Amino acid sequence: FIPAGVTAPPTEDTPAGEADSSVLYLASYGVVGTPQPLIEGSQITAHFAGDQISGNASCNNYSGTMVPVNDYFNVTGIITTRQFCDGLMDQENAYLAALGAITGYQWTEQLIGSDMVVTSGQIFYTTPDGAAGVLNYTSSQ
Repeated sequence: FIPAGVTAPPTEDTPAGEADSSVLYLASYGVVGTPQPLIEGSQITAHFAGDQISGNASCNNYSGTMVPVNDYFNVTGIITTRQFCDGLMDQENAYLAALGAITGYQWTEQLIGSDMVVTSGQIFYTTPDGAAGVLNYTSSQ
């Protein structure tokens, strides 16, 4: 029962469901139209499982909860390990901030054998200065 004038709560299906059990690798990030590649030799991963996202953010491991919102999801409760990696912390902090500011996403799927598998995707977010940002993922390194 939803009283008149009240918006229905988001569905319980996590919007990233198509990516469930997928591990994606970040290829680039930043302002839409001018994303930058990762620092050479670094890697950022995202593993989607149920309503959880986890991975490595360049230096530290992270995890958070995906919460459905309209036709996308927010990531809340992000926790990380606490290592310091010289030269990687700005990239890591930008990535984690992007996960906390998601505004949409899209996945590209491909039939591999008898399974549809997410092979790439984008997560859209708002940068700290208000610009539209994008995280570009691929299923291979």
